[in-house]
Amino acid sequence: MLEAFNFFDRDSKGYFTWQDYKAAICDHEMSLGASHASFEDVIEEAFPGRKKITFEDFNDFILENCRY
Repeated sequence: MLEAFNFFDRDSKGYFTWQDYKAAICDHEMSLGASHASFEDVIEEAFPGRKKITFEDFNDFILENCRY
């Protein structure tokens, strides 16, 4: 999980922002089905009200949303 988090926190700040997320993924807007969402919107939906996503936030999100 830490390795995945570090993919977004490339500067080792202990958190990532939507800008870090965008830089890690690509320089284009993401297409989500028929609608288009900005990287900022994606982060806001996954982490409402948070501007800095910590490892704890990321870990909690993955554990809550990616159960098989």
